[in-house]
Amino acid sequence: MNIFEKQFKMFKPKKEEINETERVSDLNKETPNIEEKKETAFDDKIESTTEQIETAREIMGEKEVMGPDEIEKAFGIKLKPESIPSIPFSKEELQRAEELNQFLVLRTDKAPDGEPLTMEKMNMMLTEKFKNEGEDKILHDPSGRGGGEKPQEFFNKNTPEFKWALTSKELIPNTTNKDYLEQTAEAINYLKNQVFKGMEIPKEYQEAISEFDSRKDELREWLATGDKDKYKSEISKLQINHLIRQSPVEAMYDILMYYQNNNERLLEYDLVWTDAIDSHDKHILFGGFDQDGLYVNGQSENYQVSNLGTVFSRKF
Repeated sequence: MNIFEKQFKMFKPKKEEINETERVSDLNKETPNIEEKKETAFDDKIESTTEQIETAREIMGEKEVMGPDEIEKAFGIKLKPESIPSIPFSKEELQRAEELNQFLVLRTDKAPDGEPLTMEKMNMMLTEKFKNEGEDKILHDPSGRGGGEKPQEFFNKNTPEFKWALTSKELIPNTTNKDYLEQTAEAINYLKNQVFKGMEIPKEYQEAISEFDSRKDELREWLATGDKDKYKSEISKLQINHLIRQSPVEAMYDILMYYQNNNERLLEYDLVWTDAIDSHDKHILFGGFDQDGLYVNGQSENYQVSNLGTVFSRKF
């Protein structure tokens, strides 16, 4: 255990009934127009989303596909079958995801009572359940204040998008012991050389990579010369970070989904940079999911340690 891991443990303190109503969802509003971007995984042969999910399970394995049944098990949220979006990934992409130890997860944005599924809401919903099942805490700091007087926006306002996502279960290789900018560059290499190896990179990602390449030198210069306000303002706008990193609420959702369905803790000893900045203009890191609860904190942009890296996550 390195010095940071010991400090990390020291930072963390020691351990509602769900109203069973159906989610009312406007599929046309909440689901992206997949056909404008690319073919879905099974357009040509399969009409039913249920059949798509079963085919995805055959490709990736039972426990690596978490759809409506897994959502109901984890959060007590019962989705209407007609509201479930089509899987936007091709069979080739799902096969590559399986090779890269990723899982497919359907994220939703509403709790069983229709309220936004925020980090705060997830914690409230599951605290009693965890306690009854002999588990410990969900969040090591359930206040969401992060040292401030009020809960931060990412804690009590932001929700996952109602979409399917492919997410890695572990840190991307070569992303630890690097600052946020260096991690982004390494994640782009992973995207090009692993995720889309031998495939055409989608236009959204091509444009985001070009933006990063055109900005990385000036961002590095601002960071090196101490112009951190300009650096923080500009790096938080880079599209690539929103395309390949989880938001804090997505990270919490994915980890809790996987744990409650597979009894396996992701990021038990590791931390990841998310795509968000807190109210103190610090990048939000997330992880360390042990019995003391998930750790959420802001750190400076040049912070780097041996167990802080990047988890790859894509929503289309």
